Amino acid sequence: MVDHASLQRRAEAEGRRCTVGALIRDGAGRVFVHRRGWGRRLFPGCCDIVGGHVEPGETLVEALRREVEEETGWAVVGDPLLVHVADWERRMEPPAAPRREFDFAVEVEGDLRRPRVEVPKHVDFRWLADNELELLDENRGLDDGLVRRLVALALRPGHPSRPSYPHAMLFLDRTVVAAVEELRAVWDPAMTRQIPAHVTVTYPEEIASVDQLVELVGEAADRVAPFRLGLGRLGHAGRSENGVVAAIDDVDGGWCTLRMDVGPAPTLDVAPHLTIVHPRTTNRGSSAWANLAGMALAGEMTVMDTAITAFDGRAWPVVARFALSDQAVDGPRRSPSRDQLGGR
Repeated sequence: MVDHASLQRRAEAEGRRCTVGALIRDGAGRVFVHRRGWGRRLFPGCCDIVGGHVEPGETLVEALRREVEEETGWAVVGDPLLVHVADWERRMEPPAAPRREFDFAVEVEGDLRRPRVEVPKHVDFRWLADNELELLDENRGLDDGLVRRLVALALRPGHPSRPSYPHAMLFLDRTVVAAVEELRAVWDPAMTRQIPAHVTVTYPEEIASVDQLVELVGEAADRVAPFRLGLGRLGHAGRSENGVVAAIDDVDGGWCTLRMDVGPAPTLDVAPHLTIVHPRTTNRGSSAWANLAGMALAGEMTVMDTAITAFDGRAWPVVARFALSDQAVDGPRRSPSRDQLGGR
């Protein structure tokens, strides 16, 4: 569970004014956006998601429910899910306080065909499908592409009965996970909510079918013995805004063996790593790097099993898990050296 109150207190202690955003989907999977009035001080005429500032005394979720009702007439039902955290600021006269925006996936009740548009604050609305994302490029230069990224995130397909985007991964064990999860909770709480800390072995771009990946990993696990991984120094994937990762030492070469034995041959050139800040769920990579550069994680773990996870529209649950074989006789191969730390 994400502690919303702690996130709000931390943002306020850093001098940021909290805002909330609601990502609302209809039955066709489209995402609701509306156009801000042309006389607005912030982002006039831009397409935007529902949301606004957190008022004094409000919690994040209380503000979210109020903003949805005020701007659409709909009521939030169930528990909103934190999916993205973003820092932003706008140069204005007089200067405006920097913001920290908490964006939630929400379900609403009401007539989705007829939102109560809050004129003149908003002047139009539409439901966007995934082939209409380019319409949000008109915001370019004003919101740094934030609304487009949020809508794209909300459009990412996934369903509990049809999980997609499968990954084979290794979850951190209890001997090393506490310190890692503490960092992730501060710098990328949305991804922390979706999935525990892990080291990825294969990616959807390499094997897109959940069933195929389950079969291949199940067979490979019988050929690979348990192996050790060590946590290392933090780095980033070329640029800090692309995320912050920790290098992983493939001590026995087991990560490489498992990755190669899953086959087909890997198509992505990545080294084993642990993601601390993921650019899909936050834009705070640069801030994280400014605070964490030079840090090295300590600890070593023995990998005893591997899991397959897939996206269900809300999180990345485990769909299969396989123990590595104590009977594997060949042992893991030594992984090749890599100069570039990959980040996924």
